[in-house]
Amino acid sequence: KKDTKESKAPEIAIDLLVLKVGKVVYKDYSGKGDPLVKEFKININEKFENITDPQSLARLILQRCLLKTTIANLTGFDLDALKGQASEVISGATEAAKKSADQAKEAAKEAADKAKKELEGATEGVKELLKF
Repeated sequence: KKDTKESKAPEIAIDLLVLKVGKVVYKDYSGKGDPLVKEFKININEKFENITDPQSLARLILQRCLLKTTIANLTGFDLDALKGQASEVISGATEAAKKSADQAKEAAKEAADKAKKELEGATEGVKELLKF
């Protein structure tokens, strides 16, 4: 008997995903004899941040690879469903990247302000030492 319990997707937290795919090979075994083989050089090199859903990760990879090939046409695969879901992942990653950039700018501004105050304090201290 098969276990009817649904397995829960593993929890993941990918801070930075660098997706690099040089080529995709499609093999069609539906005919007799040797399979029909098609190779697509797609050269994907993209970065995504803050991915927490395994299904979204799979959709993202599939969508990015299939968009650059004609595999969807060969198989009758509907990319529209993946496009929307992958767009949500990309949108979320873009928002997270913007938030991180804003936080970095704020931290840099605070560090610059603190350094300026320290420098002003040091300058005043040197002026006091050099008074005759």
